[in-house]
Amino acid sequence: ISVIDISPLLSKDSTTEEKNKQNEVQISVIDISPLLSKDSTPEEKNAIKIQIGKNCRSVGMFYITNHGLESIIKEFQVQVELFFESPREVKNSVKRRANNSRGWADDEYTKRKIDTKEIFDFGHKPFENLPDDAVDNIMLDGYNQWPKSSDLEKFRSVMESYYKACSELASILLSAIAYDLGIDPTIFEDSFRKHTSFLRLNYYPIFERVEKGDFLGVNRHTDAGVLTLLMQDSNSALEVYSGTKQDNNDGEWIHVDPVEGGIAINVCDMLQVWSNDRYKAPEHRVRASLKKKRYSSPFFYNPNYDVNITPFVETTDVEVKYDPINYGQFRFQRFNGDFADTGKEIQIEDFLRSTSSVLN
Repeated sequence: ISVIDISPLLSKDSTTEEKNKQNEVQISVIDISPLLSKDSTPEEKNAIKIQIGKNCRSVGMFYITNHGLESIIKEFQVQVELFFESPREVKNSVKRRANNSRGWADDEYTKRKIDTKEIFDFGHKPFENLPDDAVDNIMLDGYNQWPKSSDLEKFRSVMESYYKACSELASILLSAIAYDLGIDPTIFEDSFRKHTSFLRLNYYPIFERVEKGDFLGVNRHTDAGVLTLLMQDSNSALEVYSGTKQDNNDGEWIHVDPVEGGIAINVCDMLQVWSNDRYKAPEHRVRASLKKKRYSSPFFYNPNYDVNITPFVETTDVEVKYDPINYGQFRFQRFNGDFADTGKEIQIEDFLRSTSSVLN
């Protein structure tokens, strides 16, 4: 499936007919097996890298297949469902708190509205030989908590295996992106030596509609980090905005139907900044589940907290669009908005050179 050029949709000079046509945006499906195979030629690998870059520049979201995670997904999904079906006291034992955003929750906010879902988060553990709550393993977002239940004996090992596989795959995808941007792939290495990636398990229960209207499982947002790798079940609920952002009223919401065996990839805020707006971090949302339970698991590939994100530009005569963004400070402000309505959520637009005033 190819992605339709949506540039007319973003232009003020386009006719209504052109915009309606461009709203038929579809999400590409890219078979990345040549990228992972040792037998592929450089030309075959580069062709996949170009496809990935093309989709990062247009919609900012695409599917990948033959990604190497097939062998673990089935058991992973089993363990996800087992966790959310656990008694509430089991989930409450790992409930996240204001000083530790890792664990289970059913009261998260997005865009100042509470989500209609349950989640479980865990992330990078720097020192595997130390306890999860050891001082050296406490990150800016807290430390990992694991449920203790005889029904969840495999839960931790399966989660950690899937996390590791996602991290390795994300690194490969980022190298492909470096090729498209025309930069040395090793440039990213220092930014991920102490990466702060985390895996989220989502459970959307059946939403009991009490009145007419559109109900959301998660409100519209962009992801804060670099890349998101989303595994989801067969229930269609994800939507992506075809324009820049809904606040600009330059597009419409497009359904992103699940692809069997596929993983959805989307550009995140920091990658849009690194690309100097050549890439698009798409605004997306999730509709509430009205007929079936829904499960999804996004892996957020995030850089070191101490990294200052500045655009990569080819030459000095290219306009740099963003002031430097310290990822740790940016993410910390997003964390605060997850727990309560703290007012306007921080956005990369706050750091545009013409408007930057945040954190200065």
